[in-house]
Amino acid sequence: IGEPDDYFTSHIQDTEGNIWVTNLDGTFKFDGKKWTEYDKEQLPSDICNQVIESSKKEIWVATKYGVAKQDVDEWVSYEKQRGLHGNVIVKLFEDKENRIWVATKKDHRFKFLCVYEHGKWKAFSKDQLKIRGDITRIVDFHDKVIAFSKKGISIFNGKKWTNLIEQNKIADDNFSELIVSRDKSIWFAGREGLYQLSTDG
Repeated sequence: IGEPDDYFTSHIQDTEGNIWVTNLDGTFKFDGKKWTEYDKEQLPSDICNQVIESSKKEIWVATKYGVAKQDVDEWVSYEKQRGLHGNVIVKLFEDKENRIWVATKKDHRFKFLCVYEHGKWKAFSKDQLKIRGDITRIVDFHDKVIAFSKKGISIFNGKKWTNLIEQNKIADDNFSELIVSRDKSIWFAGREGLYQLSTDG
């Protein structure tokens, strides 16, 4: 097994010290001595977009045709037939509640934001998310989860999503960046200016 191509889509170092790399030809693990390749024989697709390690020390890989989880040496694939809506997995995120979130696309457009909890997937559509545009980031905000796109920001309280742009009557509708600062405020940049949202609104 050779080294992965120069181009890669993501990389991490896990808690065991292994290096994981994803690219459009598969997922690769380097244990300090040799590379191990994982392709469509173990994963839903060779085309891999992201790899993360969960708090449970599970490796999750986002691919073109679903998401895969490695627990010890076994891979489990999650695709449409196993409750995962949308086919192209473009983002992976674990929140403070240890839930795994994935953003999916279909025909190059955002389709669903799905969450894996208690062994099951739940999907949220754009209408449920109350957001426009492709979701580019998912972040923790205290005990809530924020979904960010260039067209809006929504926050999840565990039951429902609220559009923060509408709630705070922000006229801007073109955003480029979002960060959560040390004082736990949300800062995001728009076409018309820089905005800050704190826990007290």
